[in-house]
Amino acid sequence: MTATATELAGLRELADDMFGSITEPHLHSQQTALPYSAESWRLLGESGLSLLTAPETSGGSGAGITEAAIVLDRSGYHALPAPLAETDLLAAWLLVAAGADVPDGPLTAASTMLSPDADLVVLEHVPWAQVASVVVVTGPGFVGVADLAECSVTPVGDLAGEYRGNVTVPAAALRTLPTADLRPEFRIRGAWARSAQICGAAERALDLATVHVGERHQFGRPIGKFQAVQELIARSAGHLVAAKAAASHAAAVVDEHGFGGPEAQVAVAVAKIHAGRAAVAVSRDVHQAHGAIGFTLDHQLRHFTTRVLAWNRDFDGPSVWERELASVFLASGVSVWEFATTH
Repeated sequence: MTATATELAGLRELADDMFGSITEPHLHSQQTALPYSAESWRLLGESGLSLLTAPETSGGSGAGITEAAIVLDRSGYHALPAPLAETDLLAAWLLVAAGADVPDGPLTAASTMLSPDADLVVLEHVPWAQVASVVVVTGPGFVGVADLAECSVTPVGDLAGEYRGNVTVPAAALRTLPTADLRPEFRIRGAWARSAQICGAAERALDLATVHVGERHQFGRPIGKFQAVQELIARSAGHLVAAKAAASHAAAVVDEHGFGGPEAQVAVAVAKIHAGRAAVAVSRDVHQAHGAIGFTLDHQLRHFTTRVLAWNRDFDGPSVWERELASVFLASGVSVWEFATTH
């Protein structure tokens, strides 16, 4: 059933209220990372947000991609320190596709080229590896499930200081289930999720910059009155609008065709490209607008700009998606205009 505009507005309000209550008390603390809270995760689960798109038969809320887009965007806006995308869109989806139960607690997921017969499966830069209870692995023709308590996890961190780790999974700890090769869809799902999160975090960074340039005075007037500063804000706003439009279009395409088809490949490629451009441009411009204060642990700006830059690298950066999109276009045999207007 398609959600109404009123229901979507209510979901957005719920996400803003809940995510804000979790993160706002910590945004000005002089720590690089925001703390993960098991109690906050429990509240997210009780509200139905931690397994938003998972089927109700698997303990989820059975919502659609439109609802997921709102929740992921707002999680980025509030720098929510929780594995929403990893648990719902990736790990739970893989488990359901493999016919397995979805366990309680935070989950994470990763892709590998290794055979399940390998003595060890090594997974690099797994998000939330130190927090999740289970890692779900998608490989060539299988989905594997491993309790992270039975694995070796080496913390590696990222620009935002969020939990990431290199995970070594012993063969005895990995329970494998035969499936189709789900790695291509896994990558597209992850890229779209990061695009939505980047949009939310970039929006918050731009909001902070807009307030700052209106309050900060130099030479007797707000710095936002100076043309050079106005250009920084306007340029960032342009990149953000383009990224949000691309992410929204990708959500609409996926809602109609699913993540597994060629339509999603093109739409998500465009979304990840625009999100990546916004991540770099907005981070650069808002820090320039803030001056030195924006780089310090005393200011909350860093929580959002470091996240967009870290997420920009996940599931391949914009240059990889640009080459992939170009290959799809060249293989289509149509003009640029026809390709753009039919995808």
